[in-house]
Amino acid sequence: MLDEGMVVGAETQRTYLKTLRSEADRLGHLVENVLAFARLERGRAADGREIIAPADVLDRLVPRLADRARQAGMELTVSHWIFKQTYE
Repeated sequence: MLDEGMVVGAETQRTYLKTLRSEADRLGHLVENVLAFARLERGRAADGREIIAPADVLDRLVPRLADRARQAGMELTVSHWIFKQTYE
């Protein structure tokens, strides 16, 4: 619609573009989640359990969540004695 000139008005075009970007980001996150799940499934032990330290989980999880929070105009704060890094 945008490339064919069907959307009239600069403000309406900006709204459409903002929606497109937002939905593209959401789709990207969905694909990331599906791929992460596939990697987890591929790497699982026979019984499906794995020992992992909570700090290691936070090291992997917090940067992604902090990025998503920034995209939404928010700030993520993690406060726990086992997690000493700061993500801004």
